[in-house]
Amino acid sequence: LWVGAERGISCISLQTLQPVGSIEGAVVPVRLLPCQGCVLASFVNGSVKVFDTSGKEQFSHGPIGEHTTNSAACILRHPHANKDVLLCGQDVGYITAYDLPDFRPRGTFNTGYEGPVTAIVDMSGGIFATCGLSGDIVIWRWERDDNRIAVAPQ
Repeated sequence: LWVGAERGISCISLQTLQPVGSIEGAVVPVRLLPCQGCVLASFVNGSVKVFDTSGKEQFSHGPIGEHTTNSAACILRHPHANKDVLLCGQDVGYITAYDLPDFRPRGTFNTGYEGPVTAIVDMSGGIFATCGLSGDIVIWRWERDDNRIAVAPQ
């Protein structure tokens, strides 16, 4: 079991419920996600890292552009491109999308509300939802575009 902590990530054995390792860090992790046999971690400073099961860093991507925070993250399947996409919500109401596994930035879009994106939820069939602290919930549908992020509110 991987658990985010104030200053890093801890790994706990599910058999003994005892810590078996840790990844020290100066930045708070926002979300830990399974990703192709590894663990993907998004951090509050906007960085994204991938660790293998032993805790060794396999990949690191720093913040991109002016949106340098992460407040939520989700891995979704893009139905038209037939590939996984990482969506990282920011504190300012934007979401940045990255193609996986190469972490190529696909684009950024505004959710329409101010403040942090607190959740991104896959609703399947090319539909996902975002929400913020204001209580606003926006339902999105992927549109066909292989070169950039293309979503439309529903």
